[in-house]
Amino acid sequence: MKNIAAALLIWINANSGYEYLGEPPKVVKTDPEALAYLLLGEVWIIPERAKRGLMGLYDVETRTIWLRDDFDPTDDRDRSHLVHELVHFLQYEGQYGSGFANQADFEAEAYAIQNLFLRVHNLPPVKRTTVPDLTR
Repeated sequence: MKNIAAALLIWINANSGYEYLGEPPKVVKTDPEALAYLLLGEVWIIPERAKRGLMGLYDVETRTIWLRDDFDPTDDRDRSHLVHELVHFLQYEGQYGSGFANQADFEAEAYAIQNLFLRVHNLPPVKRTTVPDLTR
């Protein structure tokens, strides 16, 4: 996974304003329930929609990207989710992080770069979701 993350960081560098040349973050696959738990914290019932819709997340404290265990590194749509999380990694590494007012700005940029990746690979864009959307 480290080689895939490194290659996608190079793609992001070439197709955005980022210029990150350091080590990629750790990338770990986990089941959808654990992924939802990582995002939502201690809840009695994790909504099915959250488990289905959540494809990955970036943990700032551990510099780890968590992806669903069904992530296919050869599938461009799946790789677009890793691109999205790598953008968050770059944002928090200080590349652009201080220039954003809130989490919505971080998400808007991550979706824009993810959808550019999809467009380059002749795939339809992903619909933007938010944590409240996933928990309803």
